[in-house]
Amino acid sequence: MTSPTNPILTNQPPGDDSGQASLSTIPLDPETIAALTSAGSSGGLSFGVLQNFSGIGHNIPKLFLGASFLFFDYADGTYSEDWKAWQGGAVTRWMIGPWSQWRQYRTYMLGTTNNLPTQPVSANGLLSRLIPAQHPYEPSLYVTGVELAQGKGAAVLDPFTVVQDSNGKAVTTPILDVNGQPLINPVTGNSDGGLPFIYYAHNNGGQFFDGQALLKITYGHYPYLIKDDATIATDPNKEAGRWVEWQYSQALQAIQVPANISSLLTFLPTSSGVPTGIAGTPVPGNPVLLLPTASLRAIWYDVPDIPFTAIRACTGKVNPDSFPAAFNPLFGPPFAPGTLLMNPCKFENYRTPLGYWSRKVTFDWMYRDVGWNSFPAASGTGGNYGFYPATFGGTAGGTKLYPFPAGGVTFASMFQVPAPVAYQ
Repeated sequence: MTSPTNPILTNQPPGDDSGQASLSTIPLDPETIAALTSAGSSGGLSFGVLQNFSGIGHNIPKLFLGASFLFFDYADGTYSEDWKAWQGGAVTRWMIGPWSQWRQYRTYMLGTTNNLPTQPVSANGLLSRLIPAQHPYEPSLYVTGVELAQGKGAAVLDPFTVVQDSNGKAVTTPILDVNGQPLINPVTGNSDGGLPFIYYAHNNGGQFFDGQALLKITYGHYPYLIKDDATIATDPNKEAGRWVEWQYSQALQAIQVPANISSLLTFLPTSSGVPTGIAGTPVPGNPVLLLPTASLRAIWYDVPDIPFTAIRACTGKVNPDSFPAAFNPLFGPPFAPGTLLMNPCKFENYRTPLGYWSRKVTFDWMYRDVGWNSFPAASGTGGNYGFYPATFGGTAGGTKLYPFPAGGVTFASMFQVPAPVAYQ
């Protein structure tokens, strides 16, 4: 059996160009690997070079997909890591690879989202997300930025840059100038819609080979859970379980105490130090009851198409079932039916690194643990009060002051994208 190897980068300038990275190997013996991957202890502190405390592992299908790219760490680049308490980490990594691959590699590193038509075709779409690439050593860090820092090689004209239509298809029919004459592609000499653009190539004895792209890759933490399509298919929370930032804040809500309750609020007897004439009398006015509540916010990122119909159906309504469907590690267990009141949403449009339109949707809810259709009332003769369910007409099937969404819509429906729409 051969020993495992560890790639170490060196620079070997090809011909008259500089900065090309190539691989050499240093063998690692089994004892070294065991020492690197096992934990020890020092002064009661656990340590291990390759230990991972984040609870996030590497996504194996993503790693397999990346094997088709020929990008490697650049030996002359400045690799850096910046770790701060309460903020996590930020990493800058320099990589170099074929010029012809760098745009596809950018997409691979940053990830992308597509809304696919369902089969059979329905009113709903299907989100498919290519997750961002993970740091090789710290799986909780994902790629947040890709910068083309420099092209390496001889600058020539790119023969593959052509005029594109709105669907990304190459325009091959002749393009005429203001005088009605065909524009000439300076690379091919033909009026086939070519555009002048730079391409880097290596000149080796008069023969040109693919040049190189030097990339600055940044890694960081995202404020939401990142899950691939296979994982989310079995997640009970579905799309509410990924690409969603959750914020939870406690609050107090002032409720005017009804007269039948405020009349039960009575000053203590004189034995408690209350003056005669006040002791034993009702507290005047209608006091305000402070009810513990909370606000819940969900920010859904990279949404190609917004489920407006479901959102409109839920606005001003309360959740008909538990939401989200299952435990969420970012804030805890689901909220019971009838405890979340939906406020209006906020929508923000932006262009993704691939150029398509996407959206950020901000949902806001108000939470009451007693439920939004329970109201304060006096109970019994001991001067107590509580919250009790009520409807118009006082029947179990009566109209609620805060109704459920109509038509079987639930709060989870707001995270089901509609069929894809084409945008300019």
